[in-house]
Amino acid sequence: MKRGRRRYRLALALAASALLGLGLGLGFGLGLPGCYDVPEPQCGFRCGPDESCPEGYTCNRADGRCHRDGAPASLVCGTVDASIAPDAPKDGGIDAALF
Repeated sequence: MKRGRRRYRLALALAASALLGLGLGLGFGLGLPGCYDVPEPQCGFRCGPDESCPEGYTCNRADGRCHRDGAPASLVCGTVDASIAPDAPKDGGIDAALF
């Protein structure tokens, strides 16, 4: 009789633990995306084929970039690529001998 009661309690504890884990997982999984806001730059990417842009953006033919709807007409988009860093100067000496 005691053995059956222990198994029942163990099964009940495991089921409760599984439901708690499932509830927490779903809570975090469904709740966290609501905290993220997708960045919406004024202009940050090139126009696609046939001057296509994501929803809320229009292709500006002058610079070939997608401008956010409602952005000022005077907006000039700069280059999104970083500048190339110069190479280090040559010191002229050999650092180590090769065998």
